[in-house]
Amino acid sequence: MTAREAVAFLASKRRTVLLGGMAMILHGLSRNTKDYDIWLDPLPDAQTWAAAIQQLLTREPPLQVQRISSFGGWTPIGVADVPLVGTEDRLIRIAGADRPIDALVGQASK
Repeated sequence: MTAREAVAFLASKRRTVLLGGMAMILHGLSRNTKDYDIWLDPLPDAQTWAAAIQQLLTREPPLQVQRISSFGGWTPIGVADVPLVGTEDRLIRIAGADRPIDALVGQASK
């Protein structure tokens, strides 16, 4: 599965906003980028927010999920840890496709 296909899968499950360099490319600007940056619509709780990501990871075993390390770089985590890491870090990385996907956790409006 490519990163583009993975983002399309997530977008089919939830409102997803493409950010960063890839968004600029789709608007016609020439720019190099090494990853996809997406924002997933915030939902009432972390488990509901993580559900689409967990479905993707279960469906596509070559994909892995990672959290940002305090020393820089990325550390692998388990699929079950996605809700907790999303809550703590507000960011998770989906790796294993042709480009990494950095998923930002949006704040739910009150």
